[in-house]
This record gives sequence, C-alpha cells and structure tokens, in this order.
Amino acid sequence: LQEAALLLALSMFLSQLLALARDRLLAGTFGTGATLDIYYSAFRLPDLLYATLASFVSVAVLIPFLVERLERGEEQAARDFLSAVFSLFMLVMLSVSAIAWVFMPQLALWLAPGFSLEAQTEMITMSRILLLSPILLGLSNLLGSVTQVYRKFFVYSLSPIFYNLGIIIGIVFLTPVLGPVGLVWGVVLGALFHLAIQL
Repeated sequence: LQEAALLLALSMFLSQLLALARDRLLAGTFGTGATLDIYYSAFRLPDLLYATLASFVSVAVLIPFLVERLERGEEQAARDFLSAVFSLFMLVMLSVSAIAWVFMPQLALWLAPGFSLEAQTEMITMSRILLLSPILLGLSNLLGSVTQVYRKFFVYSLSPIFYNLGIIIGIVFLTPVLGPVGLVWGVVLGALFHLAIQL
C-alpha cells in the first residue's frame, strides 16, 4: 500500500510538472488574448459532463462492487456487471454528447455571453470537438477502476502524465498546422493516450 501511494504521488507530481509546462507553453504561444478565453470556455460543458457522468460511475459504483465480487470468487458476476456498466455508460454518454453537440450554439450563448459572434463560433467548434474528451476519459476511468482493483498502480499512474503530454503535443505540433483548434485536438489526443494506457 505504501509503495502504491508513493508511486501515485510521484506520478501526480510529474503530471503537475507537465501541467505547469503546458500552461507556460499556452501563455507563451497565445499570451492573454481572446484565444485562451475561448479555449477555456470551450471546456465548460465537456468538463461538466465528465464530472457528473464519467467520474461518478467509476469511483462511487464500480470499485466497491468489483472488490466485493472478486473477494467472494464471483468473477463472472463481476464481468457481467462491468459489461453492463460499460454499455450503459456508452449509451448515456453518446446520447448526452449528441444532444450537447446539436444544441451547442444555444448553449454557447449561456456559457460565454460576452463573446463576439466570431468568438462564439470558434468556441462552438472547440466545444464540439472536446465532447470526445469525456467519452474517452470516462472509458479510461472505468478501465482504471479495473486496474486499481487488480493493483496495477503503475499503469494507472501513467494516465495523467500521458494526458498532459497529448495536450503539449497539441500546442507544439498541431496548433501551428491547424490554428487554435489544434489545442482541443491536443486535448482529445491526451484523452486518447489516457485511455490507451489503461487498455
């Protein structure tokens, strides 16, 4: 337990260092202009979906149930439950994300009421791309619950590091090619890395 705690603490420290580098790159590349305001505003709805739907299921429901079933030797019951949770998660997340994608122009007026029409249009595009992020991170969290149950803490600890690496790749390599929208594709890439490590 102490080794796992130390490993997770070390990975969190490295992740925070990468987050600091990420923020410095953002500030150095875009300064304090409108681009970063749009970028951060585009996160609001995807972050809300992640916080309310994706993170709750894995932490509050999955781990205690899996531990209980595995301690009783009911591996098939644990597998069945995991399968049902994955299916329900995908159904709910894809449905909610699709609704959010359709109504993003209306939601943008509420999320960023002071933006110009051009800024709101850019934010809508970014937000729609970022809707992929809670789906990928939610799946990764579900798989992360399994890796924690089986005490694969090294694998679990790598996810936030690779998430920040994906964002940094977006800033350094994608933004010069795609413009500001490269930032959010970097976030999606980071979320994909987050999931790939768990897989």
